[in-house]
Amino acid sequence: MSGEISRLACLALYKNLQFTAKSISNYSYRQFFVRRIRDHFRANIHESDLNKRQALFRKGEAALEVLKRQKVLCDLYPSGKLVIEEHNKNFKLMISECGHMLCQVCVDVLFVRHSAVCPQCGQLLKRSSFWEMIYDDPLVEKEIFHRKRLQRIYNLKEDDFPDLRSYNDYLEQFEEIVFNMVFDRNLEQTKQMVADFAKANEDLIAKNRNRLSKDQEWVQRAIDDQEKMRSRLLEYKQQEQQEAGMNSAAKRADAREILNELMNSDTPAEMIIMNKKHQQMVEDAQLAKANQAGVVESKPFMFQSQEKSGAYSALNIDGVRYDYIAETLVPNIDVDFANNDQLQKRKFYLNARMPSPDKLAGGFSVMLPLGRAVQEAFCDVLFNCDA
Repeated sequence: MSGEISRLACLALYKNLQFTAKSISNYSYRQFFVRRIRDHFRANIHESDLNKRQALFRKGEAALEVLKRQKVLCDLYPSGKLVIEEHNKNFKLMISECGHMLCQVCVDVLFVRHSAVCPQCGQLLKRSSFWEMIYDDPLVEKEIFHRKRLQRIYNLKEDDFPDLRSYNDYLEQFEEIVFNMVFDRNLEQTKQMVADFAKANEDLIAKNRNRLSKDQEWVQRAIDDQEKMRSRLLEYKQQEQQEAGMNSAAKRADAREILNELMNSDTPAEMIIMNKKHQQMVEDAQLAKANQAGVVESKPFMFQSQEKSGAYSALNIDGVRYDYIAETLVPNIDVDFANNDQLQKRKFYLNARMPSPDKLAGGFSVMLPLGRAVQEAFCDVLFNCDA
């Protein structure tokens, strides 16, 4: 392979390796290969030497063939499932702030005295510092933990800074601290930086503890609008169900009344049904008038509710309002388009097809249609057609 290896080719190789590794039936082999593939790709993700990148790519292709053969062997000689593979609802993976995983049983055994050292890194931990894993990647869990913890200290808002540049520098510093805490880089210096910041901005941190930023306020308004809309839809649905139930009950009562009247009255059945239809038509007309009056009366309320619900837009509008200023275009062409000689001299007719002499009638000049076409082409540039 002589050329540069593209990013898509590396991603395709990584996906093929992970897919093949996850398809191996043996649990130990499967977990080992998945972890080693991820670690090797992360370790060499920033490699810039072309020769080394090509060598690593060839090594990955060779490893893919090895994984395929291993998958075939595991399929030919299957082994039983391990205890950890069995479906156990009580099995939970726990993770601590150091980023190392333990099962819940191991945590309960090792931290029976509520504090102990991590079996992998030796860091002193507490039982309360473990939580159940949500994501498969422990780095994601570790980043979320440190980000939430640091946001209690780094809670300054844009209004607390003199200009936008200072606020952006503050955000960049926060991300750098999170990166150092997640990847264990310059931990002592980073912790000292956080402590100094907390001490220097103690008043602002306490002030902003229960204060929302602009983005958080916008998100909260959007959530409130959704809740209001959901409640209105629920009320409308319940009202429709109640009306449907009332209508069905009224229909059953009307049918029962007609049957009783047919059984106990000497009036002909056709007359009874005709009277009932006439009565129903009168009631429907009165109900329609009442509904129409109710709609007319409720229109201001509807508009008012729409105005209230539309007070908070789904778009986060921020910044200075844009005002359109129309520009006047002044053409820079000193050509008299009414002068055919000048147009011909400027070679406007150079690519025009001239008619043969036998096609020309008496008094006709080819410059007339060509001049008209040129004038129409430049009309928007040179003339005010609306005048």
